[in-house]
Amino acid sequence: MKSGNNKRTLFLLLVLGVLLAIAYPMFRGDVSSDAPIIDQASVSEEVVIMLNKLQSVDLNISTLDNTAFTYLKDITTLPLTLPVGRENPFAPVR
Repeated sequence: MKSGNNKRTLFLLLVLGVLLAIAYPMFRGDVSSDAPIIDQASVSEEVVIMLNKLQSVDLNISTLDNTAFTYLKDITTLPLTLPVGRENPFAPVR
């Protein structure tokens, strides 16, 4: 009987040791990440390229002056006002 308890205790200590060995670096932040390292210079270069592309876009606003466009009507509808639920949904029901 005592031998069974010792084996169980030894097994639990071994499992606990393995879990601690795995968890310790994770909590310290030593685990290497698979996320790619981003070079700030390349990111800022891409942002400048995108801004240049946006500045070169020429919007044609003649559509706004078209008579067919001016005859369009706004048919949006407001959402229905529905009753609100309980103030605290987790409170016991009275």
